[in-house]
Amino acid sequence: MAPPPSERVKAATEVAARLKRCLSIFRLYKSTHDLSVGALDELHQNAGKHLASLGSIRFEVEAHRLLSEEDPVLEDDGRDESIIMRLYSEGVLAITFHKGIERAELARYVEFWWQALSGALTGEHSFSTLVWEEEFKAVETEFRERLELSDGDKSDRANARKAILEAANAAGLGSAAAGRAATDKAHLEKLAALVAAPDLALAAPGPLEAKDVRFGDADLEVLKRGLADAKEPAPRILHFLWKSLPYAADPQRSPVLELIEHVYMALLDAPTLSELERALTRVRSDAPGGGARLEEFLDPLCKQAPIDRISAKLASSESDRAKSILEALPDSVVPSLVAKLARVPANERRLLLAILRSKKIQSDEFAFLLQDLGPSIAPHLFELVTSFSPDHLDVLIRMALSSDDPGVRAKSMSAIRPEKVLDYRALILPALTHEDARLRETAVGLFVRAKSPDAIEMLEVVLRAGPAPAASRAQIPRMLATFATPRALHLVEGLLEDTDEPAEVRSAAASALSVFEAARPVLKRVHRRRFGDPSVRDACKTALDKLDDLAKKRAL
Repeated sequence: MAPPPSERVKAATEVAARLKRCLSIFRLYKSTHDLSVGALDELHQNAGKHLASLGSIRFEVEAHRLLSEEDPVLEDDGRDESIIMRLYSEGVLAITFHKGIERAELARYVEFWWQALSGALTGEHSFSTLVWEEEFKAVETEFRERLELSDGDKSDRANARKAILEAANAAGLGSAAAGRAATDKAHLEKLAALVAAPDLALAAPGPLEAKDVRFGDADLEVLKRGLADAKEPAPRILHFLWKSLPYAADPQRSPVLELIEHVYMALLDAPTLSELERALTRVRSDAPGGGARLEEFLDPLCKQAPIDRISAKLASSESDRAKSILEALPDSVVPSLVAKLARVPANERRLLLAILRSKKIQSDEFAFLLQDLGPSIAPHLFELVTSFSPDHLDVLIRMALSSDDPGVRAKSMSAIRPEKVLDYRALILPALTHEDARLRETAVGLFVRAKSPDAIEMLEVVLRAGPAPAASRAQIPRMLATFATPRALHLVEGLLEDTDEPAEVRSAAASALSVFEAARPVLKRVHRRRFGDPSVRDACKTALDKLDDLAKKRAL
C-alpha cells in the first residue's frame, strides 16, 4: 500500500530544506569546504532514509517554490539568485530522486545546481545540458514542454487529483480513515478520568493501553477540541501525556505526541505565565534524565509553537523566573529568537542575547540560519561575538561581508583579526572600490593592520579607481609608507609628483616620505618647483628638515 501523502510531503519538506542548506553553504564557501561536505553528507543520509521507505521523492518546480503532491515544501523569492528560480528559468518542470541514489551522484547533481546558481556555467553549457550529458541514474529531471497548460487545464488536473486522494482516504488508504468520530467522546472521558486518578501508575504496557484509551481509533481533532476546553487541568494532562509517550509504539509518529503538542500550544496562549512555568517545572522535575529529557520533549513542539508570543511575554520581564523558563526552551527556538533581535527594544534584546548564548547550534546550521534571515541581522549578532566559536564567527563575517549595506560590511571587518585577513581577501576586495568612503578606508586599513604585502596591491587598486574625497585619498601615502618597500615608496613618490592630485594628498605624501633618506631627491625636486603649490612645497621643506634632523642624530 502506498504511503500516505502526508508522509511523502513531510519527507519532501525535510529533503528540500537540506538541499537549500547545501546551496546556502556553497554560497559562502567552496563546495570542497568541510562545512559543504558535511551538509552534503547530511542531505544524502536524510534523503536515503526517506527514499528507502518511499521509493522516490518528486519535486515540482514553480517560479518561486517547490511542491510535492501539490503541497508547497520550499518557498523562495523571485530574484535571479533564487535557488528555485534558477531551475525554473532553465525550463525544469520537476526533479525526482529515486531509491538507491549514491552520494557521488547526488553530489554531482547539487554541484551542477550550484554552478547554474552562481553563474559559473558559460558558453554552450547550462544546467539542462549538463543534466542531459551526465545521464543520472537515480535522479530524474523533467523539462517543460513548449506549450504550457492553460489555467483551466491546471485547475481540472488539481481537482481530479484531489478527488482521487479523497476516495483513497474514504477507503482507508490515506492518513484520515473514516468512521472514527463515534468513539471520540468516550475516549476523551476515559482520558480525563485517567488523568484525574490520584494513583497514576506507569507500568507496561502503559496507561493508555491499560485503560483502553486507543488513540488510533479516535479522531484526534475532536480530542484536541475537548482538551482545549479543559484549560485548568492542562498542565496535568501535559504531564500525563509526556509520561505516557515512552509507551507509544513509535514516539516520533505517535498520536500521543500530537496531543502533547496541542496542549502545549494551548498553554502558550494561556493568560498567565504561571501555567507555563508550572507545566515546565512539572515535566522538568519528573522527566527521566533531567534537562536533557526536557529538551528532547520540547524540541519537536517548539518547531511549530508561536515562540514570538511567549518570548515577547517573558522577555518583557528581567526576572530570574522568566529567564529560567526561556533557557529551558530547546535549541530549535534559535531562529525565532535571532529573527527578533532586529526589531525589539534594547532591554528585550539583552535578554534574548543572554538566551542565545546558552544555546547550542552547529556552524553549518548557523550559516543556513543567516542565509535565511539575510545579512541585515548581522549587526545585532556581532553583540554575541565574544561568545562565538571561531567557526560561527567565520560564518557571521562571511555573511556580513556579502551584505549590500556598507555599514554591515564595515562592522564585519572590525571583527576580523589581522592574521585572518587574507582568509577573507576575495570578499574584502570589492570594498576597495566601493562608492562609500568609510567602507573603502576600513577595507584598506584592514590590509594595512594585517601587514600583508597584498595591501600594497590593494592600495594600488584604490588609487586606480579614480577620484575620491581628498581626505580619504590622503590616508593612502601614510598607509603605503608603513611597508617601507621600494614598490610602496615608489607609489608614494608618484603621488607627490603628480600635479593632478589634490594638494592635500601630495602634502600627505611628502609627510610620509620624511623618514626615508632615499626620498630626499624627490622631495628636493618638488620643493624647488617655482610654480608649484605653496602648501606642497612647504610640506616638502618640512620633510627635508626632518630628514636632516634624523641624519644628525645618526651621526652622533
